[in-house]
Amino acid sequence: MQVLAKKHLKFLLADKGYRGHGYGGETTVLIETSANKKKHKQLKRRSSVEPVISHAKHHHRMGRNFLKGHHGDLANTLLAACGYNLKKIYNTFKKAYRKMLSLLFFMLLVEENRPERVSVLS
Repeated sequence: MQVLAKKHLKFLLADKGYRGHGYGGETTVLIETSANKKKHKQLKRRSSVEPVISHAKHHHRMGRNFLKGHHGDLANTLLAACGYNLKKIYNTFKKAYRKMLSLLFFMLLVEENRPERVSVLS
């Protein structure tokens, strides 16, 4: 994270499986316990991110990295994130396009079935 964003993390929110790793950096590691109930909202946020990571692993080739070295790891991560975001944008456009086509089809259908106006003057 420090390499990509060039910032240090203030907090790291982890689950109970992270206990005993003995991290000694500047980052404060918060493990989900009863003592950290004040940070409960942030811990809930962490649980909403995990399905996105799982989806990226299974559907965007994040399960195994075929690129070499540290730069390959970074490139693989960034490209998978770009692919995930592009798919979200594509699905948004697809929904809007379908809605527009259905509206257009409905307008044509209504216009086709509209009775012709008869002028009283003729």
